Amino acid sequence: MKGSCLCSAVAYEVSRPADGLHIGLCSCRSCRKAHAAPFNVYASVPRADFRWLRGEDKTRIYESSPGKNRHFCSVCGSQLIAEHPGESNVLLRVALLDEDPGARPVSIFSVVSRCRGAIGKATLSRAMKTGGHQANRPPGTRNDR
Repeated sequence: MKGSCLCSAVAYEVSRPADGLHIGLCSCRSCRKAHAAPFNVYASVPRADFRWLRGEDKTRIYESSPGKNRHFCSVCGSQLIAEHPGESNVLLRVALLDEDPGARPVSIFSVVSRCRGAIGKATLSRAMKTGGHQANRPPGTRNDR
């Protein structure tokens, strides 16, 4: 599977895990603020299966909490991966995959009530079933936002 940032300056590739991609949703304070969204869609993959294809020199690292590094594109700001150095897995930002991951979210991390009303359990449940796609968008909204 390949992924890239918004401006395409940075791209990566990851081998699809043999047991499939396990996707989760995180609504912790750090993820909400880093993604400017009520939750982050992530997948944990073996570090050994992840490789930069281009633009690694354009990535920057922000330590958002002790021992957790968030890698982002210095050109467009897209968050690419997160990692705990020394651990065997990295956390992909599923929205940056250039193809359908072939899986839908299977877990929710953090406490839904911490979203302060920005999103409810029903919305998270619907997102898990559809992979974040909302079939019935409000009038005047676009899919490319």
